[in-house]
Amino acid sequence: MRTTLSMLVLVIAALGCNKADPTATEASSASPGKKAASSAAASSTAAAVAGDLGVNSLEVTWTGEWKPGDNPADEFPVLSVRNKDTARPLTYFLGWFYFYDKSGKQVGREFREVYSINIAHGEKTNVTAGPKKASLPAGTDKMEFVVTGANFGAESQKFRVATPPPEKRPMGG
Repeated sequence: MRTTLSMLVLVIAALGCNKADPTATEASSASPGKKAASSAAASSTAAAVAGDLGVNSLEVTWTGEWKPGDNPADEFPVLSVRNKDTARPLTYFLGWFYFYDKSGKQVGREFREVYSINIAHGEKTNVTAGPKKASLPAGTDKMEFVVTGANFGAESQKFRVATPPPEKRPMGG
């Protein structure tokens, strides 16, 4: 039981660390926790360089923008997707959208898969994918995406998180 609980805590911690803070800098990182996070990010980058696949092999964030679908009345979120792998194209990813109101309170979550993409190694691009704007939970102001798996190149070059992220998750991780 302890082993299972310990594994769950490690997976949840890893999932919460997949989004970099664009406003943080090493110089302003005075707290030991932030320095440890920077070290973890550096080691995850090294792992991606070495060819290990995991949640740090890609970065997915909502741009705050919406694009119309085939039916112009339907709008879908625009995601910024960065393939951090150094050798393989990103061809598929899956995970959870978390929805938050203006105060940062979670108002829902939804599982999604994004396929039929081909993002070259090291490339960053925008992808229109996710739930329709009209179907979001009432009060949604912000969204975050937590990666739980991806394919790189071939079906055999993939990773999946064994334990899904928590039902409830604070905004920002």
